[in-house]
Order: sequence, then C-alpha cells, then structure tokens
Amino acid sequence: MRAGLISLLLLAAGFAQAELQVAEPYVRATVPGAQMSAAFATLFNPEDDERHLVAVSSPVAKQVELHDMVVSPDGVMNMQKVEQITIPAKGTLMLKPGSLHIMLLQLTQPLPAGTEVPLTLTFDNGQQVQIQATAREVKPAGHHHPKS
Repeated sequence: MRAGLISLLLLAAGFAQAELQVAEPYVRATVPGAQMSAAFATLFNPEDDERHLVAVSSPVAKQVELHDMVVSPDGVMNMQKVEQITIPAKGTLMLKPGSLHIMLLQLTQPLPAGTEVPLTLTFDNGQQVQIQATAREVKPAGHHHPKS
C-alpha cells in the first residue's frame, strides 16, 4: 500500500520517468545550539541499473556525510560513515532513522520544526537532484553518535 502511494505521488508530481526520484524528504528538527541533524527520504530508481548516491550538500551544514547504522559486537547500534548509498535497479530505498541516512554536521543555524532545508543530492552518473526537506520532530532511533 505504501509503495503504491509513493508511486502515485511521484507520478502526480510530474517527475521524468527516466530519472531518480525523491519522495517525502525531511530532516530532524533541532534545538538552538545543536551541531547536527539527519535527513531522510524515499529514493526511487526507475532505471535498469543500480544508482549510487555519492554526496549531499546543504547551506545549513558545513559538512554532510552518508551514514549507516551497524551493530557492534557488544550489541550497541553505532553510526558509521559510508562512501555511497546504493539504490537498486527499478527499486526503492528508504533513508530512515536507525538505518541509512544523511548526516548534517556543523550546522550553521537551528532547524526548528517547519524549516525548509535545501539539499543537493549527487549521484554516481553526475546527476544532481535539488530538494527541499522540511524539519520535523523525530524520535531518536536509539543509536550512538561517536564524538568527533
């Protein structure tokens, strides 16, 4: 049902069918003084070959990284930087709390709920997709952010 709704939303938005599509982008709202946030979305790849998200930039963060969550030998979830995120051919990938996500580091401003955050996603073929993600309250996923 959810996949059908996402497909319908993407078609209704008039996206070109041959290009990677982004639905439901949002970022974790922050309090003043927060130095990091995370961005999430659903990525749909209509192409016959897998695609790779290799970089993201935003004017609200001095540094942006791609991250995944891994379980340490002692059973603790830890965040780990990854070089790319693969979107399967003719498939959908969800960036979500407790899983693959985009980290916004060294924030240049607070991101209270309702703030529109511009993000530029860069893929392995050079395609750039510019989106607006709305800041919203998100409960922590129980993972650990290592100090840097």
